Amino acid sequence: MRQAKLLKILTKSFWLIILCVSASTLLCMVPASGDTHITALSPSKGQPRIVKLLNYFVQRHHYRKVKLNDELSAHIFDRYLESLDPNRSFLYATDVQKFSHLRSRLDDQLRRAQLAAVFSLFN
Repeated sequence: MRQAKLLKILTKSFWLIILCVSASTLLCMVPASGDTHITALSPSKGQPRIVKLLNYFVQRHHYRKVKLNDELSAHIFDRYLESLDPNRSFLYATDVQKFSHLRSRLDDQLRRAQLAAVFSLFN
């Protein structure tokens, strides 16, 4: 009789613990504030300088003597898209077409250290 009473108490305690853990887990998933707005990324003040330095070192000191031209621009564009959406599950074909003009212009923008187009593609 005593064991049955103890088993009944343990069973109730078990379900109470499960309920509390489930509730606390669900509460952790809810944002703390009602504001769920995600701000778009933009280039920081130092990033254009970094891009200029990268351009300099890649063009002058890379062992392959790489030139920043339309061919490399297309390669960078394709690799960038691949890194953003490797499984092709986020970007639609229309999204890719909207930014396809950057395929041949990316080198010019990187040469001038203009990062707005790259960040717009990311956002």
